[in-house]
Amino acid sequence: MWTYAKDSPTAGHPFAARQFTVDPVPLDLNKTVILANETFDWINSDITPWNETETEYPPSDDEVTRTIILDGVQLATGPSELGWRWSVNDVVDREDFYATPYLVGLYSKPENMRGYDYDAINANGGYDNITNSYVAQKGEVLDIVIQNRAGETTGVAEAHPWHSHGNKYWDMGQGRDEFEYDKIRAYREAAKGKPFLRDTSVAYPAPGASYLEDKLPIFDHAGWRLFRIRVENPGVWLIHCHILPHAVMVRIPTRSLSLMLTD
Repeated sequence: MWTYAKDSPTAGHPFAARQFTVDPVPLDLNKTVILANETFDWINSDITPWNETETEYPPSDDEVTRTIILDGVQLATGPSELGWRWSVNDVVDREDFYATPYLVGLYSKPENMRGYDYDAINANGGYDNITNSYVAQKGEVLDIVIQNRAGETTGVAEAHPWHSHGNKYWDMGQGRDEFEYDKIRAYREAAKGKPFLRDTSVAYPAPGASYLEDKLPIFDHAGWRLFRIRVENPGVWLIHCHILPHAVMVRIPTRSLSLMLTD
């Protein structure tokens, strides 16, 4: 056994290593330990900005121009469906989505062809099938709901840290099951803290992240989190899961929102 101690005699270093006699391995480790009952919940509603005198307050509900639902779930894939991939709104990434970088493709068009058919986009839930992105106009206020569902392969909804590029958002709150505005209003009324600007928040995974390993029927709604963004920074910005292995497994855009902002 190796430890680090201030009274170590080795080399005069205050935290040098020293070796002790290895104790015998206990033989009575094969025991069943009953874990305490777990009440699964988070304390985000208690968090308050550290400097309230300089706090920016989120846009009001009346200022929200539209709501975008990002429904994340694990899907079985492959000929035998033994593999799996992450999807958003039941769509997995394809290489032809990004044959040309967004801005390169946009500025390669003649100037009079760089606009968007916002009527068609809004009729499609805000999603542009041509650029495979959600297009927003500068000045809009978007509510982006990260909805977690139980995976097809496990029945578990995992915790995913969703990260926003280019625009910070107000973390408005989270809850169980399927998102509804009545739920976020009740959450805010009961909250001790206040929404504040962030660029990363963990999607609420209830109940699958508990150590009791509760499971749900596959595809059931597990939990949600609401981001509110005031569109102020034109560009092409990702919102995506920030777990590196997920990016390696399926490439970042597979679990992402490509938010293209225009003047």
